[in-house]
Amino acid sequence: MLVEKKERYKRVDLLLEAGKRKINLELNSTYSEADKIRNMNYYFSFCSQYTIAGEKYDIESEFIHISLNYNVRKDTPLIKCYTIYDKSHEEELDPRFKYYEINVEKFAKLWYDNDIESVMKAPILTMIGIKDEEELEKYSKKMNNAIIKESVDNLKKIK
Repeated sequence: MLVEKKERYKRVDLLLEAGKRKINLELNSTYSEADKIRNMNYYFSFCSQYTIAGEKYDIESEFIHISLNYNVRKDTPLIKCYTIYDKSHEEELDPRFKYYEINVEKFAKLWYDNDIESVMKAPILTMIGIKDEEELEKYSKKMNNAIIKESVDNLKKIK
């Protein structure tokens, strides 16, 4: 019996190349352990596309995956960074591989809790977590930052 293999596909939210950095940005409106595995598999597929048969391996580029996650557990930290690391021998396999998970709702909570000092450290991540249009407008005015203002104006246009 022939079993047909159906390859899973995934839509990419944003791919960036900045110098020697290859960045895959993913926005997850829901979050589960299965999403983490799916995103991680996609990340390694993304990294491997830079390996071309018959050519030299890319040993200079940094490969970064960033998952902007909503609906995560309350005890999830603001940012997690995974690497390929052997704890037993305290050795990283390759420091160029980084996989970040960002709890955008927790960043927004900093704003709602009026923790302006913390908000100022990551203004874009905080902005992404704010869902209410009126709050975004207040945020834009309080931050007094041209990039934040432009981003908020663009968000309002696409709503």
